[in-house]
Parts: sequence; structure tokens; C-alpha cells
Amino acid sequence: MKNFAALRVLDRFSGMLTRSGYDYPALRIILQAKLTMDRRRPSGLLSTFGGRKKAEENPNRNAFFSSLWVYALVSVFTLPLLVITPETPLFGMSLVFSMQMFLLSALLMSDFSAVMLDTRDLAILGSKPVPSGTRGLAKLLHIAIYLFWIVSTLTLLPLIAVLFVHGPLGFLIYLVEILLMTALLVSMTAGAYYLVLRFWDGEKLKDMINYVQIILATVMAVGYQVAIRLIDFSLLEQSFQTRWWWVLVPPVWFAAPFELLTGRESGGLYGIVLLALIVPLLALFIYIRMLPAFERQVQKLAQKDGESKLPVRYGRKHKRDGMPSRAGAHGQGQKQVQVQKQVQEKRSKGALPSGSADEVHSQKRGLQVRWKRRPLHVWLGDRLLHDPLERGLVQFAGTIFSREREFKLKVYPGLVFSVIFPILALTPALQNEGFRLSGLSPALGMTLYGAGLCVPMLLAMISFSNRYKAAWIFHTAPDLQENKLHRAAVTAALLKLFLPLYSVMVIMFLIVFKFGFLPHLAAITFALMIYTVIGYRVFPRSLPFSKPYPTGNSGTGNGYVFLLMFILSVIAGVHLLVYSLAGADWIWVYAAILAIINYFVWKHGFIGENRRKPQ
Repeated sequence: MKNFAALRVLDRFSGMLTRSGYDYPALRIILQAKLTMDRRRPSGLLSTFGGRKKAEENPNRNAFFSSLWVYALVSVFTLPLLVITPETPLFGMSLVFSMQMFLLSALLMSDFSAVMLDTRDLAILGSKPVPSGTRGLAKLLHIAIYLFWIVSTLTLLPLIAVLFVHGPLGFLIYLVEILLMTALLVSMTAGAYYLVLRFWDGEKLKDMINYVQIILATVMAVGYQVAIRLIDFSLLEQSFQTRWWWVLVPPVWFAAPFELLTGRESGGLYGIVLLALIVPLLALFIYIRMLPAFERQVQKLAQKDGESKLPVRYGRKHKRDGMPSRAGAHGQGQKQVQVQKQVQEKRSKGALPSGSADEVHSQKRGLQVRWKRRPLHVWLGDRLLHDPLERGLVQFAGTIFSREREFKLKVYPGLVFSVIFPILALTPALQNEGFRLSGLSPALGMTLYGAGLCVPMLLAMISFSNRYKAAWIFHTAPDLQENKLHRAAVTAALLKLFLPLYSVMVIMFLIVFKFGFLPHLAAITFALMIYTVIGYRVFPRSLPFSKPYPTGNSGTGNGYVFLLMFILSVIAGVHLLVYSLAGADWIWVYAAILAIINYFVWKHGFIGENRRKPQ
């Protein structure tokens, strides 16, 4: 194993650790093994932006350290807020600390969570004569190493800028506040983990971490576009009066000392500065005291999926060890007696079929459960597709989309971008019109075609799954045609993932452009549906959910994605050309033509060479 730089630094303190009662040789081996195993763990950002492949091709390359340049690049965007108006630093520094706290907390829950929640050593070290204190210190040092790299990468450039803007005293204050901010965020992150594990199982925490990774990847992709339009830089030139609600905003706590450096003193500012000092230390103290209880909850992650502590829905009592509780059994008994009486009365009148009361009750209850739990995409699929096999495949594909964490991480940021892009494209026009909706041209509604930017990513990712080896079922299913399988998977992706976001955008565009936009809306909707089938024909076809997820962005067909983006721009250009030459009245005719084409495209576009059973 590699002799890491952190281990060489730790060797200088070996004597002190040995005198303190720690088994230093065991401590060093444990920490070295943890750092070596971390080489195989890709960063959350690398999984999204494609650096994971390079880390796998070079076994001596640490995926975590390969992603640090992304964090350093993000910290560059905080530098203008430090140097624009150093005379009134409260607002600028509050924005800086807000950005840093958001990014650091997201990183703690995405990349750093694999270190804080590491349970890989429990099965090995738990049966070995290694003191518990040595195991605990190894984990704390493992956490400290990653904290050092994450925090230093995010704050090194701003720290240098503060030295030039606010002088050596400001540099020292900022350095201390970085440590306090880190202590506060680590304690809050651990507290959030503890609460989730206290009331739910480890799978719920994994889902939460997955959603944080999605949010982080989304912010990295589109956050700067939104921030530039939302920040009013004229506020940087204003001085602020102390407000009571500042005590509820931690970034203001850490920005207050820099306001004191300018000579503006008040009792409220001193109180806020005390909060920046006391609250992080108190949170860290509570975290240290709760560390044993936290470790006991973390052990849940080493267990297999278990039952949730929440009661089962639809009136069923929570079961423990496979047996219903006494209250649940008593309630079920009373309900069964009532059902039997109702069944006997209705059967005597001929209102119910023959059969036992248990069978009738089970049928009624089963129908109610299926109706209540019926997802929207399944309900729509039953009405759009006539083949029962395709209906079942739509439900199956929707379930896969809901459960695949890596699928969500790769697809959801693109979905969010496809929603934000049309809105950002409309923003300059709205600003020029003074946000008067009546002055906007319907031609600006062509930006709604931007919703189709997510379609290539959806089509590219349908072929992948964590359980790709189970795709053998497609080869053994009788009378299963490949065209039906593809059509059902694409339909499920559109109905479950694309349709909800597109519906929100449609409502927003109708609010902006009024009901005169309806013909354009119909044409755009049918055009995007045709565009989806075109995308399916462009991508190399393989069975849905039959391949492992690619490393980074490799294997997702970036060249095909760019080709489809060009095709989408051509489709939007044709729509705009028809509108400019023939006027709004002929858009209805154009939409009707697209509807007819759409029918034949969806009926025959998935057949071609796929008329046979999958080979």
C-alpha cells in the first residue's frame, strides 16, 4: 500500500500517541487501508461530470483528489464579492459565507458522507484485538484528512483575497471563522444523519444523500446562471442597520466581524459576533457527546434493507418480526366481523357473488389498495397503450426509474436544466418590457422547445441499470417483441419524468403569453413527441436496463446528444418559419399535421428491424 503524505505527517506524532495509550502500528495500518480503499470510491461530482473514467483507468489516481479542482474553480466565483466594495463588507461577506456554507454542507453530505458513515471496518476489526479507542481515533483522523482537503480547497483563494482586502487581522478572523463554520456544518450534518437513522432505516439516509448529490450537481450546472440574475449588486454599496432576524441567519454571524473592522460598532453586531463563536462550539460539544449514540445508529448502514419504523399505509398496523401487534390484531378482528355481516346481508339480496367473506373482503381491499397506489404515469399509460403487455412494461420501467439512485443522479440535473433554460431565455425579454406580459411576442414562446433538451439524456440512460444482469428475463419472456419493450420504456420515461416538469412549464407559459399561445403549445407538444421517436431512432438501440452504468459521461453517446440538439433547433426553426410566413391562424393547421404524423410515428417508429424477439 502507498505511504500517503498524511501518514508521514502522522509518524511525527507516533511517540505521543503511543504514550497516550493508542496502538500506533495498528492505527497506521487501519488508516492506510482506509485511504487505499478510498481510491476506488468516485466523487459525486466526478460521477456526474465524467472524471470517474480517468480515475478508473489510472489505479494510482485518487478520484477524490481528482475532483478538488472543481471545488477550487467554484471558489473563484466568490472573489468578486470580496473585492468590489470593501468599505461595506457585511452584504458581500454574507453572500460569500452563504455560498461557502451551501457548497460545504452539500459536499459533506455527498462526498464526505462516505467517510463519516464508513462501516467497512466493522466486520474485520470488530473480531480483532484492536482497542476501541484506536479504532475511533482512526476514524476521526480519516474524517480530519478529508475535511482538511475539502475546506482548504473551497477557502484557499478567498483566504488570500481577504488578506489583501482586509489585512492580516481580517485574514486571521476569516481563518478562525472557517474553522468555526466547519465545526457547525459537521455537527449539523451529523445531527441530520442521526435523526434520519433514529426514525428510519439506512435506505432512507442513502436516498437523502442521493438527493443532495442531485442538488449539488444541479447547482454546479445551472446555479451560476440563476445567481447572476438574482443578485442585486447595487446593495453592495449600501450600509445596513442591524435587524433582529440576523440572529436567524448564520452567514450574517460570520460576516459581522468584518463590519466591525470598518469602524461601525453597535451592540447588535457584537451580539451577532458572539453567536458566531458560541453556537459552533456548542454544536461541536453536543456532537462529541453524542458520538457513541451516533456510531450505534451508523451501524444500521451495515445491515440489509429492513422494515421502516413508520406504520404501513392504508390502515394496516405495523408488523414486528412478521407478527401483527395486539392492537392491530384486535382491530383486524373487529373489522373482519363487520365485513362478514355486511357480506351476508348483501349476499342474501344477491348484491355479491358467491364465495367466503374472506375472499370477498380480500378482493375489495385489494382493489382499493391498487386504486390508491396507482401512479399517474401508469394511469396515463393504460389509456395511451392498448396492449396489456406494454402497460405492464410501463409500470415496470417506472419502478426502475424510481429506485435507481445512479439513474437519478445522472438524469435529474438535466431535467432541472431543461426547465430552467426556457425561463432564463425569457428573462431578458421580460426585463426589457419592464415585466409587462402584454408586450411579449408569441414568437418568444419558441423557447419552450428548450424542454426537449432533456430528451436525449433520457433516451441515452434507458439502456442502463444497476441490475442489468436481470435483463435475461427479456430473452425468456414469450411473445415479447423488442419494439413493444422500447416503446413502453420510452413512454414510461416521458410520462413519469418529462411530463410533470413539462406541465409546470406549460402553465407558466400560458400565464405569460395568455391563451393565444394555445396553438403554439399544441404544435410544440406534438413536435417534441415526434422528436422523442427521432431520438430513439438516432441512438444505437439496445434492450432497456440491460447494460451497467457507464463511468462518468462515457458511453452515454455525447455525439448523438449534440446531433439531437441540432435536430431540435431545426424543428423549432420550422415552427418559427411557419409562424412568420403564414401567421398564427395556420399554426393550428401545422399542429394538426404534426398530430397525424405523431400517430404514425409512435405506431410504426419503434418497429423497423426490431420486429423480432430480442436475441
